[in-house]
Amino acid sequence: MTVAPSRSATDERSRRIMLGLIVAFVGVIAVAYIGFGLSAASTTLGCDYNTYADAATRHLNGEALYPAGVARTGECGLYQYPPPFLLFVLPFAALGGAGLWVWIAASTAAFALACAILPVQPWIRIAIFLLGAMGWPLIFGLRIGQVVPFLFLLSALGWRWLDRPAPLGLVVGIGTIVKVQPGLVIAWLVLRLNLRAAAAAIATIAVIGVAGLVVGLGDLPTFLRVLGQISSATDLASNYAIGASAHRLGLDLPSAGILQAANTVAMLGLVVVAARWMPKVPGYLLVVTISQILSPIVWSHYALALLLPVAWLLERRQWWILVVPLSHLWLLIAMVPEQVYTAPYYLVIVALLVVGWRERAALADDAPPRPERLATASRAEPA
Repeated sequence: MTVAPSRSATDERSRRIMLGLIVAFVGVIAVAYIGFGLSAASTTLGCDYNTYADAATRHLNGEALYPAGVARTGECGLYQYPPPFLLFVLPFAALGGAGLWVWIAASTAAFALACAILPVQPWIRIAIFLLGAMGWPLIFGLRIGQVVPFLFLLSALGWRWLDRPAPLGLVVGIGTIVKVQPGLVIAWLVLRLNLRAAAAAIATIAVIGVAGLVVGLGDLPTFLRVLGQISSATDLASNYAIGASAHRLGLDLPSAGILQAANTVAMLGLVVVAARWMPKVPGYLLVVTISQILSPIVWSHYALALLLPVAWLLERRQWWILVVPLSHLWLLIAMVPEQVYTAPYYLVIVALLVVGWRERAALADDAPPRPERLATASRAEPA
């Protein structure tokens, strides 16, 4: 006698089939967008990756990594990353011309993996992957061979490991070596009194720094000099920092510089707010967002990081936040104003502050420990 499958088993199989079809459909769209984006590139293909690889080659030839004089950012060929970062680039550079395509493949895989591990509902992961694959920040980042997809993965891992100090510190430390901005998360960890994670991040930076020093990648003073001597980018059309955007709207350069400085001060203040008065998840996502707009230089591909808070807000039924990734769709790039690469950061910041504050009361036990609470707890412990 044959037993008919139960209704629940049949429904489960149907859901699995439907999910598989959706994933396959999304994959086809992603491949089409990314493939066309790469094929349509001309002089920009590999712009940033070639900068990394050329610096790695100069290092192997005993030449200087950084320019001797004042340099203008926003141009291909200017290496402006920490010296130990080249430890990650050397294996790709060793592949010669094929290194670029391996780098792009690894970047694409990093973005896909980041979406797959996001601690949100599966449908949100799929939606974030689709929106990212159709968006200009990822497509352009892959086209020029930028590190943004790798930073996106590290930030996603940090979100997933917020309750695990050692892994959290590890990914934050690696991110800081790759690009200085994630170092802001270390300050957030210290302010939250998550000293184990902060120590793990600092230890990671120290270990990678020593490894770089051993192979001759320890010229930190010159790196800092280059950062300090890079000429102003306020007048660059491709810079979407608030000062540069305001300048293009008619604000004079001195006033734009003051606006940018005020932005930096305000963002640093919000890091304190994120650490002391917000639950850890929205606080972390707020600091990740702030890290992208703290400096006076913000490129369009930086906006890929906004997909992380968008995912968190979607899980809280803040459907309106979809306006952020939808405004970045490649298909709309010629129809939307350039401010869509500046304003969304502040929109996301406000959303995280409001929604995070609402959750604060419900997550009182998630608040960062106060020094006085720690002292009281230690006195209450038996000897």
